Amino acid sequence: MVGAHPTDQTWCVLKDLKMLYQPDGPELTTALSTFLEQNGLREADVEVLINGASGDRDDDQKVNAVSDILFPHAVHLKFKHLSGEYCTSSSLPFGLVLLL
Repeated sequence: MVGAHPTDQTWCVLKDLKMLYQPDGPELTTALSTFLEQNGLREADVEVLINGASGDRDDDQKVNAVSDILFPHAVHLKFKHLSGEYCTSSSLPFGLVLLL
């Protein structure tokens, strides 16, 4: 369950979140680097990357290229091929994270 306060049962914390709508390659790279820096992290600290690649070859090319360059060491999880693309599809990874 997700809660507002940690308990003795807590095993992870969602510290920060940033969503981008249709960023281009350079915008995505800058946003990811800035996000990590703001949270005191480096690219090497990312172990699992959940991205919104949907199976659309043209759109996914940008996301996958940036992901592969910045996070080649991380496990890459995609979810939209399972759920489809819809207004609230970006909320699905939170359910996936809880299942990992």
